[in-house]
Amino acid sequence: MLKVAKNKKNVTAGIVNAGKPLPMHSAMEAVKENLITPIFIGDKNEIKKYAEQLKWDISKYEIINESVENSTAPIAAKLASEGKIRIIVKGHIHTDVLMKEVLKREYNLLGKKRLSHIWHMTVDKTSSPLIITDGA
Repeated sequence: MLKVAKNKKNVTAGIVNAGKPLPMHSAMEAVKENLITPIFIGDKNEIKKYAEQLKWDISKYEIINESVENSTAPIAAKLASEGKIRIIVKGHIHTDVLMKEVLKREYNLLGKKRLSHIWHMTVDKTSSPLIITDGA
């Protein structure tokens, strides 16, 4: 999957409620692989704190400051609706909160194709990832 993605142009991704270690680490790895250009959505201070812990300079990336977890999902849905981001990446937010917002008709994000949510997990000491669809 990584080989296929690397042959494509990177995409702008909204990292929803990004201010926790795992979303920041995942975003950093995706940036290193030139897969995404992130727009961080969440508590600006927390986002910067975790970036510093990772020794990652995020000064060239946009941060949309929103400290209320449930308020980050509407921001991401609106950005996607406006074409400012191509993918929504679930950070530290409940899946039901994020999906409820993404599925609202007002954002016009539902096309004629099936919408799916995936959970990608890499298990230590295995070469193949585990990918679960619609796990919430």
